[in-house]
Amino acid sequence: MKTIDNYLPTEDFDELCKLIMWNHSFPFFLGEGVAEGENIGADFNNWYASHVLGADNKIFSLLNFKVKVLLRLKVNFYPHTDQIYEHKPHVDYDFNNKAALLSLNTCDGFTRLHDGTKVDSIANRLLLFDGHESHNSSTTTNASGRWNININYWDNGGSYVDTVEATGNRVRSA
Repeated sequence: MKTIDNYLPTEDFDELCKLIMWNHSFPFFLGEGVAEGENIGADFNNWYASHVLGADNKIFSLLNFKVKVLLRLKVNFYPHTDQIYEHKPHVDYDFNNKAALLSLNTCDGFTRLHDGTKVDSIANRLLLFDGHESHNSSTTTNASGRWNININYWDNGGSYVDTVEATGNRVRSA
């Protein structure tokens, strides 16, 4: 696990946020439950909205994130709730993969990793972790919503090799 604060230059980060947050022309799709097997039922806090993208778009270009194989690029929105709602743990994929999570806003929401580490949602913070290990998300109480971008990828042509390294304020594969 690694966090990189101020991952993107301010100008690029601001442009990224304008493309996604509160942009009426950027569609989101509602999901019932965040983790597999969850559903809303009587608990109306257990929903989120997302938008899955491909690699050929302006958002991925602005991220300046180089990988060997992109598995998924997804924008997430978790709604404001009166109390923090911590979603059930899940894995992104049940095979070896790397995950990068870029927070688009600062709020009291967080991501909890398999070992209990809690990583706060801070605007322009990039979290790097193993996407095949259990983790969970949360809602927020002090913002209108929690926004992030989730990238799942393989390094080194599909084999799991931890070669992502920080270079200045950017991340690239070695």
